[in-house]
Amino acid sequence: MGSRFYSRRVAHDAPVVTLANAILLSALKKGAEAIWVGRDAAALQVRFRLGGVVHIELAPPLALHGPLVRRYAIMASLPTYPKGAAAEGEIVLEVGERRARFAIRVEGHGPGLVADLRVLSGAA
Repeated sequence: MGSRFYSRRVAHDAPVVTLANAILLSALKKGAEAIWVGRDAAALQVRFRLGGVVHIELAPPLALHGPLVRRYAIMASLPTYPKGAAAEGEIVLEVGERRARFAIRVEGHGPGLVADLRVLSGAA
């Protein structure tokens, strides 16, 4: 229970918030169609789909897996669901005077926790 509380608290900490925003802004800048955040084997990976091809964009520390996915869930105001249940929503990111919209689906639990984001409209 203690680690669960810790992960929720970390999802609000400045470094996780900064990383989450930087990933979204990078996706917009590069023209990504989708973003995937999850574990692959023993590493955390952030992948972008660019022109239909998936690229590994970033490999943050594995300790940020839960907090980063939870941060996106918080940004989309997703409710807390039982373990493994999927939740869908939308993130609206203010970029200067423009807005970017992302559809998000969070599912899984523990090592299987995944966030799939699709760029709906960019702020390019």
